Amino acid sequence: MNSAMLTAGKVYTALVGLLYLALATRALGAHDFGVLILIHAYAVAVRDFVTLKTSQCVVRYGAICLENNARTEFQKLVKFTTLLDLGFCAAGTVAGMLVVPVVGPHFGVSPELVPVATIYCFMILFNFKATSLGLLRLFNRFDLVALMLMVVPTIRVAGACAAFFFYQHISAFLLFWFLAGAVQCLATVYFGWREFSRQGFSKDMDLGLKDLTRPHQGIWPFIWSSHIHRTLHVSTVHLATLVVGFLLGPVGAGLFKIAQEFSTVLIKPAQLFNETVYPEMAKIAVNRDYQGLWRVITHSELVAGAIAVVILVIILLFGQSLLSLFFGAEFSNAHDVMVLLMIAAAVTMATFALDPALYSIGRPDISMYIRIFTSTLHIALMFLLLPDIGLPGAGFAAIAGSAATALLLTFFTHSLIRNKSADDLSADDAD
Repeated sequence: MNSAMLTAGKVYTALVGLLYLALATRALGAHDFGVLILIHAYAVAVRDFVTLKTSQCVVRYGAICLENNARTEFQKLVKFTTLLDLGFCAAGTVAGMLVVPVVGPHFGVSPELVPVATIYCFMILFNFKATSLGLLRLFNRFDLVALMLMVVPTIRVAGACAAFFFYQHISAFLLFWFLAGAVQCLATVYFGWREFSRQGFSKDMDLGLKDLTRPHQGIWPFIWSSHIHRTLHVSTVHLATLVVGFLLGPVGAGLFKIAQEFSTVLIKPAQLFNETVYPEMAKIAVNRDYQGLWRVITHSELVAGAIAVVILVIILLFGQSLLSLFFGAEFSNAHDVMVLLMIAAAVTMATFALDPALYSIGRPDISMYIRIFTSTLHIALMFLLLPDIGLPGAGFAAIAGSAATALLLTFFTHSLIRNKSADDLSADDAD
């Protein structure tokens, strides 16, 4: 049921996403659309690098608190992650705004657009929803998570329609993209804290800030490991767009973004499966049922792999026609890199369950080290391949990064679960 609700939300997001991007490409043309994408990619990349991913922490340590009926400890956890959300979002906003005038010209941002790009960095501030998102996942309110997924594309497509018919300028599209993110953030915070209250945890919660992390052993290493891992996993997409824009210009970045948008048809289901499977895995790991954990991994990846193959076949057969239909003949040159990015995304989707498995057993550091290596490999290959073979080089780099990630995650996850299971059997025999 959780997967079904999130799938509906992700399908809606993907389809409406194609629609508002189609309106943007036809209103702005290849060059200005590329500039729009680069301004957005810059702000999102800064946001992802600076702001912490506390939702994973809420799910992991929150599951332990709920299992042990540790009410006060859970309240301290929520206060702690909320403060992190607010503090790092504010810092990210300031950092993003200060750097825009320096990097903007390197990505085709004209002097008159630099103030617009600077103001757009306020979208980083409206990312303090991570704790609330973690609460919704922990309390199994995936219906609300799915609803929140639909907020951004709905506002963006409404804004794209308005901009297309009344004011075809980059700033108009950025305005509505900013509003979409702000509304989603505020709504997620509202629903997350409402659920927290409905579960009875806000009734006797005080505002004290003493010893917030003491009850949660290893929380800081977990936060930093998960932050680095998730940042590399998510922001590599936007960092890749910036690399393409730096080496090939705004037109290349625009074509690459369109190809990426089709590949997210596979990436988004992998992300939603991650969101629904991770809380289940966290609860299984608390009970040390490692055989059950491996069964969940195997079943999840078989389902995801089958879906990936079907979607990949559809894109191979109809991808060229879809590009022309949605974005016009000017963007048909994105076909080759789109196919390559789809192959990379299929590999990612087929192995999606390995990441949440490592989180559930308290080893996000393994994922972090793997992501550091494979993300570095991915970006380095882009710098090597793009000057020689053009845009398809970004696709080959993505395939190499995805394949290396899948192989390393499979090896380490299987080894860790096997060793933990063996240790438990040895302890039982000793008893």
